[in-house]
Amino acid sequence: MVLFIFVPLNSDSYHRPQKRCRTQAEKTRRDVEYHPLREPCTCSRKCIELIPQRRRIGIWIDFWKLSYYDRKNFIHQNVHEHETRRHINSDRNVFFSYTLKDAGQPVTVCRVFFLATLGYSKPSCVVNEAKKTCRASDLVASPDMRGKHTPSHALDTDAIDIHIKSYNPGISHYRREHAPKRLYLPHELSVRQMVDDYNDKNCLKQVSYASYLRRIRALNISFAKLGTEECELCDELSKKEHDVLENQVCQDGCRVCVAEAQHKHNYVLARNAYHIDGSCLTEGRIVRSVDLQKVIMLPRMPGMKSVCFTPRIIGFHETFAPVGKYMLSNDTVSVLWHEGIAGRKCEEIASTFLSALYQDRDFREIIYYADNCAAQNKNWALFTTLVEVMSSGKLQAETLTLKFLEKGHTFMSADAIHAKVEKSLSKAVNVYDFNDFCGCVRGPRVKVVEATWDTFKAVTGQQSSAKLGKAGRPHVAEIRVIQFRRGDRLLRYKLSHSDEDWSELDFLKSNYRLRITYDCMRTGPRGIPAEKKRKIVKNLVRKHMPGNRHDFWLEISTSGVCDLLTADDD
Repeated sequence: MVLFIFVPLNSDSYHRPQKRCRTQAEKTRRDVEYHPLREPCTCSRKCIELIPQRRRIGIWIDFWKLSYYDRKNFIHQNVHEHETRRHINSDRNVFFSYTLKDAGQPVTVCRVFFLATLGYSKPSCVVNEAKKTCRASDLVASPDMRGKHTPSHALDTDAIDIHIKSYNPGISHYRREHAPKRLYLPHELSVRQMVDDYNDKNCLKQVSYASYLRRIRALNISFAKLGTEECELCDELSKKEHDVLENQVCQDGCRVCVAEAQHKHNYVLARNAYHIDGSCLTEGRIVRSVDLQKVIMLPRMPGMKSVCFTPRIIGFHETFAPVGKYMLSNDTVSVLWHEGIAGRKCEEIASTFLSALYQDRDFREIIYYADNCAAQNKNWALFTTLVEVMSSGKLQAETLTLKFLEKGHTFMSADAIHAKVEKSLSKAVNVYDFNDFCGCVRGPRVKVVEATWDTFKAVTGQQSSAKLGKAGRPHVAEIRVIQFRRGDRLLRYKLSHSDEDWSELDFLKSNYRLRITYDCMRTGPRGIPAEKKRKIVKNLVRKHMPGNRHDFWLEISTSGVCDLLTADDD
């Protein structure tokens, strides 16, 4: 028989369970209640005469205002351990002395007085702590390690990080100085494949998909997949705190609201200009979008696990794609090269602009849309080169205009071409060498320009520091539209796509003479590190490639250059 006893809530015998103290203020209030100032001692030292009652109250108040770790430090500094000199009816090897400060000077008191002044009733609270922390070699008390010890079943993140890095993630296709933290893995690789490979190699310490993915995100590694980018600035602004009034309404001039409105205004104007230029088909004019495709690793053999662990070379694809109605009658110009031929410095990107402009030499007006990457599309080497080519007589164009889309909202026709290339690469399955890659890029209305080492010219920025240092000059990042005109050394610009009037900037050195021809940037191909070539030939070429693909890899030149997977050329 089970007997139930019901106790009414208003009964005097019922005690509601006390809530756990969670905040620091609640914990301090609880400690003060448990440790009130106690009666002083009556020992022969007459400690109460050494430390007056008013001073005791001050010590007690100051002590309980301290944090837990600071109270440990207080005990560490005022409880001292000494060796026992004489043993009289005792086997103790050490004893403790206690001090409290009065007028800044330490005063030795008995243990009872010390404990009572701090509010303790049992000596073990202080003595045990003193035994842990009162070594003379320690300047401060040892930190509290509760909750900080690594559990025995903790995840071995170092092993996971090593495994992730064994896939050789590469830096951004932008220059590293402008995108220093993000690394990329080829999109044909998946997290599930990486997790399965890790668990196969570590049967005793397997990890879940979620744990492995957290480490990928912690290392700031992304998969180079098109069409999934989001505007980081929009996301950052959406998470910032607004300047609000008491009624939770944003005040006039709220910094976040102003930044959001300005950002939206800029990208709406840029998108409208992009659509208007693409829809207005004009004879003698060409409108293109320009972009460098994201990381392309060669060779690509998705079925071979050894490919993922072998450092491969980077292929580059600078795309000049017609916009809107201009697609109907104009081909896309794709400039292709790999790191064995050249790198991705601003001078090399400027050389690809020359190659594309020579394809558009019969147009009277040229308009290029690009993103806001300063390393590729907004640098003085490119601006100097475009001034020179417009004065060289090699183009019939009267004007060459660069229009820049707003950061985070840069989707354009070049991205559609990149998506087709990715689809072609996936359909081809195995892309053994650079010629196979060029074949995947070729297609209807796509003109491929295979760049060689002499395609890349020794172009340099010839800007005048004195002219650019004048007050009132806009920063390059603020410029939205730039125009170059035939036979003119000036750079014309607009700070907004809606502006009607052009501003002028004379940025070239006064004594600089415009060039018509250029020397080559190098005397031969750039080459790749010898160790990278050795690994590719050993692990991939001789084992998994057909014989008719060996020549490209055996003939690729080597030199003492850096690996573009992890660094950029100086």
